[in-house]
Amino acid sequence: MTATTLSTELEAINTMLESAEEAPVGALTLTGLYPLDKARGILSETSRVVQAMGWKFNTEDGFPFMRDPNGLIVLPDNLLTLDVDDVFLASIDPVQRGNRLYDARNHTYTFTQDVTGTAVWLLGWDDLPQPARHYITIRAARTMQGRSSVGQSTYRYSQDDEQAAMLSLQELESQSGDHNMLRDSLSVSSVLYGREMLWLS
Repeated sequence: MTATTLSTELEAINTMLESAEEAPVGALTLTGLYPLDKARGILSETSRVVQAMGWKFNTEDGFPFMRDPNGLIVLPDNLLTLDVDDVFLASIDPVQRGNRLYDARNHTYTFTQDVTGTAVWLLGWDDLPQPARHYITIRAARTMQGRSSVGQSTYRYSQDDEQAAMLSLQELESQSGDHNMLRDSLSVSSVLYGREMLWLS
């Protein structure tokens, strides 16, 4: 039967279990099964690592981060990375420390203004696009195999499998990211800005 829905987290877990010669499960809510707990842990670990790279689907520019009544900027639990917009950097040096923003220049957690920045979020499985689900599954399955004793007759996901899945994810990024070589390449921008300064002088 041809699949008509996105791959589920249960399917990803069962792919990992199969790759490690473990029996599939019918639900993720089962408890007390070491292989299932191991697979869930590896899948979560892999998802965090992959999403922390920052993709179009989990990145927001100009996201507002507001102070609480004490002047603290408490960051959401699912925030992976934050790059505060340059306009604020003349007077502060904000860095992410745990779930709070810290001003390394003024040595304080207290801010006198709200900030905006580029936020990279950790999304749940159901919010991921299919190419991301596939890549995370393959990468996690390879990790699972590496941490298990797998027989020679068992199919092993290869580096080629992982690279093919990554290419699919990069193709999605290319299509949805609206990247522009002149705008997004630092080296090209430097040349153009240099030329602009020459034209203006």
